[in-house]
Amino acid sequence: MLSLKSSNSDAAINFSDVEGDRFRVSVVARDRSVSRTVYAFTDAFGVADLFAQAAREWKGWDGAKVWQSIEGELQLELSHDRRGHVRLRVRLRSDAGGADSWRHEAEIELDAGQLEALALRAKTLWIGG
Repeated sequence: MLSLKSSNSDAAINFSDVEGDRFRVSVVARDRSVSRTVYAFTDAFGVADLFAQAAREWKGWDGAKVWQSIEGELQLELSHDRRGHVRLRVRLRSDAGGADSWRHEAEIELDAGQLEALALRAKTLWIGG
């Protein structure tokens, strides 16, 4: 499991149960929790690649780095304020067009110094080292 804990709140984003192009993502905090299985299809290593790219540019980048699952049930957006703070925004939703649909958005703050370790853990989880 890869657990990304906010540096300024009790929120965490967890990635687990990686099996080929499928994995589970959960957003957990004291007052809320949402989880679902995501199918990456042709981009099974996309999350690991996103964190690897951010780690290479840990001093900062312009705009946002974004990864989205092929059917849009998960979107990850990383931004950097160039003062050592990285924001990870997660948008998670139920299957499009399904009954009782839902959407959840959360944002956590990470320290830029964490990016290299996060990238290595993500690589291990998705690629196996």
